[in-house]
Amino acid sequence: MMFKTGVKFAAALMGVAGMTLAVGILPAVGQASVPVAGIKLKAPGLVADRGAVVFESVLIACPAGDEPNVSIEITERSGNAIAQGDAGVNPVCTGGIQTVSLAVTPVNKPFVVGTAFAQAEIFDCGPFGCAQATSQGNLKLKLKAK
Repeated sequence: MMFKTGVKFAAALMGVAGMTLAVGILPAVGQASVPVAGIKLKAPGLVADRGAVVFESVLIACPAGDEPNVSIEITERSGNAIAQGDAGVNPVCTGGIQTVSLAVTPVNKPFVVGTAFAQAEIFDCGPFGCAQATSQGNLKLKLKAK
């Protein structure tokens, strides 16, 4: 009976030692995790220079030290045509929620005060993978105060 208990204890000890060894080889969770990224449009967009630019801010969140690609595209009816433009930046992440400002210039027609459709995206890669997030919706465009 004593022999069986000793064998069970030794087997349990070997199992724990094996688990400890296996876990010791694995990197910590934070080191092996795919980055997490988030983005949100902030309203309103500000039309400046007679429609030549819209200044739009987005809220982003990503791991400290990362430099993700943050981009935005704005599309709006302008008279009887379409005003559309995009912009992108590569900010350095703080590890918390931060505001990033982008200057979007139109391609076809100038932007006007009214409602546009906007889509913002963050794409962030770390040593263990990539993360992507999108925010889209109607965006009020107001005239920027001088």
